[in-house]
Amino acid sequence: MYSRRWMIASLVVLGLLGGCSQFNTNLTTQTSTSTLTFLSPQSANAGDSGFTITANGTGFVTGAIILWNMGPNQTQLTTTFVSSTQLTAPVPNSDLTAAGNIQVAVQIPGSAVSGASGTTATTTTEVSNVVTFNINPTSGSAPTIAALSASTTSMPATPYCGATGFTLTVTGANFDSSSVVNWNGSRRATAFVNSGQLTASILPQDSAFPGTANVTVSNATGPSNTAFFTMTTPATDLGPPSITAPSQITIPKGSPTFAINIDGRVLPCTVAQWQVSGSTVKSPLVTAYVPANQDPTDVAIHLSVTIPAVDLVAAGSTQIFLFTMQPPTGGQTSNAIAVTIQ
Repeated sequence: MYSRRWMIASLVVLGLLGGCSQFNTNLTTQTSTSTLTFLSPQSANAGDSGFTITANGTGFVTGAIILWNMGPNQTQLTTTFVSSTQLTAPVPNSDLTAAGNIQVAVQIPGSAVSGASGTTATTTTEVSNVVTFNINPTSGSAPTIAALSASTTSMPATPYCGATGFTLTVTGANFDSSSVVNWNGSRRATAFVNSGQLTASILPQDSAFPGTANVTVSNATGPSNTAFFTMTTPATDLGPPSITAPSQITIPKGSPTFAINIDGRVLPCTVAQWQVSGSTVKSPLVTAYVPANQDPTDVAIHLSVTIPAVDLVAAGSTQIFLFTMQPPTGGQTSNAIAVTIQ
């Protein structure tokens, strides 16, 4: 009788052990439930510059991650573990471009699951409760320009006819990530630094000639005031332009608008001129400066010049010159391209 009882007891124990093998019994790595209590700061304005956010709560561990914008488009912020009650992470300005409510949580990696869950997994993650971070709309005030400065001079001025263009820094207020710098009414590639600063890429041809440019900033709230940027006289002689190619071209009589590229020593302030044989009159042609795209210290690759159809109606001979405006002579002229219309 005792043997039978012993056998039954043994079978029960073995059955229990075998049945329990499907459960996770490694509960020593189970983390306590993390709780996100509050964020600091708790809000920002759309278009603000980036900042460091602090998550306060309980149950944080090394490797914990602050999750930003919980959902299908959530991102993991680069998180620093301070203590079991505090984490910090930088929030880039790219996450602050639009107003709205951002759901924030803390993820605890590598948590083991409870033995009661019926699984042997030991690498699941635990996510805290969600706290809302508010991105407020901008005040609605139009952008304002307080000052301009060029990378070439650190002033609201630069010598005209530079071969590489420059970076313009615009300082003011109420800028956001949609703000665009306009140069004489034309948009220029703009980088948002923060709500008080923008930078813009000014093309070489934008400062090709002496004078004053009108600079504004525009975004959804409207245009800014107008600030003025001056192209000053170069301190040194620019030197004469020159043509290396082509030396001569032939164009069929009656051709439509005709375009050519001119290689040589050319600057943004260089303009092509058309002179019919036997005439002393030189007429400007539509000229586009094409800057180098390798070493920024290189001179231009070429000028793109357009000859209108009206100049190609009759057969004859003419010439194309290059003219560069510069002090103190007022300008210098290059050698000529011989043009035959037949």
